[in-house]
Amino acid sequence: MADFMKTDYSNNQGNSFDPLPTGTYEMIINNAKENATQSGAETLQIDLLVRNDLDKVPELKDTNAKFHNRHVFVDNWKRKSTNQYDLDGFQYILQAVGVPEGTPLKSIDDFTKLITGVPVNVYVKKE
Repeated sequence: MADFMKTDYSNNQGNSFDPLPTGTYEMIINNAKENATQSGAETLQIDLLVRNDLDKVPELKDTNAKFHNRHVFVDNWKRKSTNQYDLDGFQYILQAVGVPEGTPLKSIDDFTKLITGVPVNVYVKKE
C-alpha cells in the first residue's frame, strides 16, 4: 500500500497573521452570515477572500500576488437602540457587487444570497 504523503517542508513559506497592508485588493465575498456573541449582540459577518487567480496582474503585484487566499472579516453590527442593521451601509455593498438599482430584498437571506460569491474591489486600510 502506497503512502498518502511524505513530509517535505522545503516549499513552506513563512506566513504571518499580520493585518493586510493598505491597498486595493480584488476579493470574493466568500461568505455572509449572521452571528451573535454570547451576550446577544448580533452581527452580519462578511468573509472576504483575496482572490488567488490574479497573481500575474501587474497592478496587483503588491496586493493579490503577495496575499492571495487571505481572509478579511467585516462585522456589521445591529444597532443597540433599534436592534436593526445599518441598511444605508448595506447599500454600498449592494452597489459594489453590482445589484441593479431598485432591486427589492425581502430578507437578510436575500441580501446574503445576492452578495455571496461575487468579486469586489476592496480598499483595505489598517487603523
